[in-house]
Amino acid sequence: MDCPKLIAVIDFVYAIVISAYPFVISVYAVIDFVYAFVISAYAIIDFVYAIVISAYAFVIFVYAIIDFAYAFVISAYAFVISAMTFAVYTYAKIINRHQK
Repeated sequence: MDCPKLIAVIDFVYAIVISAYPFVISVYAVIDFVYAFVISAYAIIDFVYAIVISAYAFVIFVYAIIDFAYAFVISAYAFVISAMTFAVYTYAKIINRHQK
């Protein structure tokens, strides 16, 4: 094989390799696009999860307020019961003094 034919073959192979390079880059671009889509899907899922968790936290907060109000009502009820018990005790003491 003489030198010009060898150079022509090398140039032909080089041209094939060079023309395949954009195809390889396109494949990488498609892979990156799919990866970006997957990451975006994960981001959307995480965002929805954050909204759900925030709503759950708000519900827990509302329950805490309701429990606090309930505890306040129970405390007031206990205070009324204590006052009534004290009144009955005082009344019983007064009656015992008058019966002696």
